[in-house]
Amino acid sequence: MKVAAKLATVDVNGIKANLMTYNGCFPGPTIRVHSGDVLRIHESNGLPFTAALNILGYERNHVNLHTHGLHVSPEAPADFVMYKLRSGETYDHEYDMDLQPPGTLNLYHPHGHGSVAEQYWAGLMGALIVEDEKQHNVPMPMRSLQGFDADAGARQEASQAWDTFKKERSGDRAVAGARYGSALKDAVASAPAGAGGALEARKALGLPSGSAIGAEETPTTRSRERLVQYSQQSQFVAGKSFFQNDKQWMDSTLQKHPNAKQVRIQFGSAEYFDLAAKNSRALPWLALGQNVKFVMDDTVYDIYE
Repeated sequence: MKVAAKLATVDVNGIKANLMTYNGCFPGPTIRVHSGDVLRIHESNGLPFTAALNILGYERNHVNLHTHGLHVSPEAPADFVMYKLRSGETYDHEYDMDLQPPGTLNLYHPHGHGSVAEQYWAGLMGALIVEDEKQHNVPMPMRSLQGFDADAGARQEASQAWDTFKKERSGDRAVAGARYGSALKDAVASAPAGAGGALEARKALGLPSGSAIGAEETPTTRSRERLVQYSQQSQFVAGKSFFQNDKQWMDSTLQKHPNAKQVRIQFGSAEYFDLAAKNSRALPWLALGQNVKFVMDDTVYDIYE
């Protein structure tokens, strides 16, 4: 994918406007990827050189690229923003989308210190969509969250929870929502962050923080409980994201290897222990349980009871 920052005259609701654009259009071109992909973006700066400073005293027309909403590395060559791309220069980005949930709408835009607002409002922005698995025709056994599409109650609660998270500024649910985001954003280890985030998510949804036994059950609370359960059907283990489909933990990168060699091994068999003895890096994935499917060295290993 190529994105080039350049000046262009574009039509905005019937009005001609001179904007900063990506590839000469506003908004910029929509980038579509799938969970598990490796997204490569070739960025170039076609804005004219100028020695002028903006109102904050920073050089103008230097750009970089930031993805807003992606669960990707903040280091180069991924979502690294501590660089300036001058007029005529280029930069190659590479984003590993293994941790990004499907069906998410994200954003890309410049993030240079002192010039973010100026360039963003001048037109440098575009959508980055991680495709929904249903639209991508991913087979049901390989989907990340089976059943969520058909669960109207949980989907409605998810939509309302997101709306509440954006709008509420006070009260217990607002505080819990903010702490939920902070638990994930400031994490130094995935497991404690996930546990802490799950606790705050329950509070933000108005659910008891511990056992729900004794609490009044309604269709709404049951839908919210299912929503929490869906959110917990994933784990990050030794560099891989796994989603729980029924009894089996599925490596999120399986969708990238539809034609890979398939090896099916029964849990506890001689072949199972041989795999563990010869491949120490597979041990954390095997520790997920008796039913796990993962990719290693272009081979799909299907561990079953």
